Amino acid sequence: MRSTKARGRYSLRSKQVEIRKIIEAAAARGKLKVHSYANVGNHLHLLISFKRRESCQRFLREVTGLIARAVTGARKGKPFGKFWDELAYSRVVKTLRDLRNVIDYIFMNRIEGGFGRDARAQLEKVKKELGFLMELDSR
Repeated sequence: MRSTKARGRYSLRSKQVEIRKIIEAAAARGKLKVHSYANVGNHLHLLISFKRRESCQRFLREVTGLIARAVTGARKGKPFGKFWDELAYSRVVKTLRDLRNVIDYIFMNRIEGGFGRDARAQLEKVKKELGFLMELDSR
């Protein structure tokens, strides 16, 4: 879920605790599980599992509306307008390799959200070097 308006005082990082509570409460109501989560500031990443597609749709509809209101302060009589750029992007994780890649991707976004793009680039560099060393070690 991405928003170009989520900058400065409307940044998703400024309401991080409230957003986390919204996600956890909606997940409990919708009977789905949030496995991983990253708040990058202008977008969110979620790894969720659910039994029924309708519960996922309800969860996304509820979460996007509540987060937009929490961040912008919009309420009845004080509208803000469109907050999210597009519908939430989703994909189905089918294999263990897919799952590992998604978890790694969310982790890297969590690093970027907390410490900036430079930290993510440094971590990618270290990860690549470690991968190279692991390959040498296994020979």
